[in-house]
Amino acid sequence: MAHGAGALTLDVLEPARRRGALPGSLHPLQALAGGPFQPGAAAAVDGGPAARRLLVRAARDLGLRPIRVPASGRPLYHASAVMASNLVMALADLAAETWARAGAPPAEALPALVPLLRGAVENLAERGLPGALTGPASRGDAGVVRRQVRALRGEARDAYRVLTRRLVGIAARGGLDRARAEAVLRAAGGAPRRPARRQPR
Repeated sequence: MAHGAGALTLDVLEPARRRGALPGSLHPLQALAGGPFQPGAAAAVDGGPAARRLLVRAARDLGLRPIRVPASGRPLYHASAVMASNLVMALADLAAETWARAGAPPAEALPALVPLLRGAVENLAERGLPGALTGPASRGDAGVVRRQVRALRGEARDAYRVLTRRLVGIAARGGLDRARAEAVLRAAGGAPRRPARRQPR
């Protein structure tokens, strides 16, 4: 017997195990809103040796790539999946709201933004990070970041600031020089902290 929940361990199948079942789990790392599995997508497999063998075979028969995630890591594993799928929907909603605030036609927001999102994901698949990064943080363009922070409001501004600070770290891995990186951090409202000077005794 296997469950398909990404956030749960095998403990939930303990009653079945006591009745002689082989507990396991098979969690496809997919946004299952209808439609087939994406080719080569991962699936977290867990269970005892016999259950794992069956579930690994089942995953491969479905065109999935089986991986192991320790039970202690399931909450973080599932949070990672939520960030990569569900939270993208929240960002898309914020982007559409910001688009409408700009005076652009609201009905055109998602039709215009989804191809941009799709292109970003395709670049990510082809080039990884930091290679796929574009935009003002990647260029160290503090002026653009500052103007956008001033124009944004509420949750959109908070999200922009937090995620831009993350982008600066990615850009730095790609070679963005320290001065420009720190300028963008300041523009986003998150200048790096410097060690406090020791006061003379």
